[in-house]
Order: sequence, then C-alpha cells, then structure tokens
Amino acid sequence: TSFAHVGLKWDDYVRFDERYLRPTEVDALIGDATKARTELGWTPTVDGLQLAKLMVDADVEALEHEGRPWIDTVRLDSWASKHNAALGVGA
Repeated sequence: TSFAHVGLKWDDYVRFDERYLRPTEVDALIGDATKARTELGWTPTVDGLQLAKLMVDADVEALEHEGRPWIDTVRLDSWASKHNAALGVGA
C-alpha cells in the first residue's frame, strides 16, 4: 500500500537478507485494541491502510521541505484537514 500510494513497486526497493534475521524473530506482530475499547471507550477512526497512506504523505511532505522545520499549528491543522477529508475521516 505505501509504495503503491506513491506509484512505486515495493519489490524494486525491498530486499531480504537473511544475515539480518534475528534468531528469535517473531513471525507476526498483532495488536489488540480490546482493552482501549472496553476501558476507554476508544474506537479507531483510521484503519491500517489509511494510516500507511497518511504516514507516506507526511514523509513526502517532509522531504519536499528538504528537512527544514515545517510543523507549525497552522500547517499541521491544514495538513490534517486535507488528509482527513481525502480519507473520509472526521467528517
């Protein structure tokens, strides 16, 4: 999803090297938000695919500013509004 979101094929960029595989590697890391839902009444507003796109968009925008500080309240609010609207979140 992340690579496709910016028009790239992931297998052109991702390589697997067994030298970096840890002997106690966990095959799957799965979160469970049950406690947050039951004890806090929390519900997610963004799913995993939407989150990946939001993170890629934030990275792309950061790169467009060549590492200069760009987070300020006005820009952050504007960015959040734009991306939430695009994802149909918070409407």
